[in-house]
Amino acid sequence: MINSIIGHPLTPAQFGAIHFLIRKGSHLIEYGVLGALLFRAFRAERGGWNTRWAMAAVAVAAAVGGLDEWHQLFVPSRTASVGDVLFDAASAALAQMLFFRQ
Repeated sequence: MINSIIGHPLTPAQFGAIHFLIRKGSHLIEYGVLGALLFRAFRAERGGWNTRWAMAAVAVAAAVGGLDEWHQLFVPSRTASVGDVLFDAASAALAQMLFFRQ
């Protein structure tokens, strides 16, 4: 399918690179959105930015990422990675930085 989109076959290295970027980009977006929504939930009706709300949002997002990776230990076609949990937490932290700039 992707071969017909770009007009020529992909090498295994090209396919691997595209696959990696899609997976990591998905983690960045998903956990960034989760971090933003958690921040808004902890902030509730109050305005502004607070370190405790941001840290709580990152901690909960990291816990969700950890649970997801733990779940992947039991799925034969998936691999678990501590690096993915760290990337998920970093994505949630990036969302907090965007809130801080507002």
